[in-house]
Amino acid sequence: MGDRPLRDRFPRLFVLDPCAEVSVAQRNSIDKIRDAFVREPRSGVPMTQWDELQSLICEVELLDCPDRVVWELEPTGAFSVASVRHFLDNVNLGDSGVETRWNNFVPKKLNVLLWRIARDRIPTRLNLYDRGVDLDTLLCPVFRTIGESSSRLFSLCPELAPLWSRIAGWWAVGIPSPMSIASLVGWADVVALSVDSKKTFDAVVILTFWIIWCYRNKLLFGTVKPKKEDLFDDIRLLSYFWINNRRRNGKMCWDRCLRIPSLVFSIM
Repeated sequence: MGDRPLRDRFPRLFVLDPCAEVSVAQRNSIDKIRDAFVREPRSGVPMTQWDELQSLICEVELLDCPDRVVWELEPTGAFSVASVRHFLDNVNLGDSGVETRWNNFVPKKLNVLLWRIARDRIPTRLNLYDRGVDLDTLLCPVFRTIGESSSRLFSLCPELAPLWSRIAGWWAVGIPSPMSIASLVGWADVVALSVDSKKTFDAVVILTFWIIWCYRNKLLFGTVKPKKEDLFDDIRLLSYFWINNRRRNGKMCWDRCLRIPSLVFSIM
């Protein structure tokens, strides 16, 4: 019946009841409350509060059963760890609008990275600045004329966006439009490939996110400057290595993987 005690919400009615120490069972109806008053509520504030209290009581249904604690995060009213985890995830992580993906063709750390990217939970310079970290610059280490955010690094960077076009050309599929992190994460769901090939293509997309993030980190922290021209070759090489060692059936031909990956990478 609200977050405030009734005696604080209806003080002019509370003084009309001569017995303050009563149970709910003794005042669980309008008639019982009225009969306990030393006099009927009159016009003005007491009558206004009386009308409000009657309306409030009419909306309450009391069950003839022992009192119990109800856990509001579960429809059953029973406590569960899963409901707490789900609640905390919604508070701390929010909803990115992107379904969580997991692809066992790539190492777990790549799936975790994609999960963080989709929710904008990676330490880009703008994210660090928003958290109060003092930085010497907010500019992207790849394209040094704009601030570094997740979307600018992975989908809008003029230096790295052509990499996605090369992936599309390699697999002979259309590139997402408009280009965004969400459209790239779900790219495998909309391409015209077989079900098995879609899983492999999804692994290539996840790997591309990983390669871009590693390239960015090497620019910032590496002792040797990485070559942007090597990124596409790294994607193809690691795709072959990781997928070839995680698929259930047979080994794949490297030369054919370079030419027609949609056929060779299919799980037979």
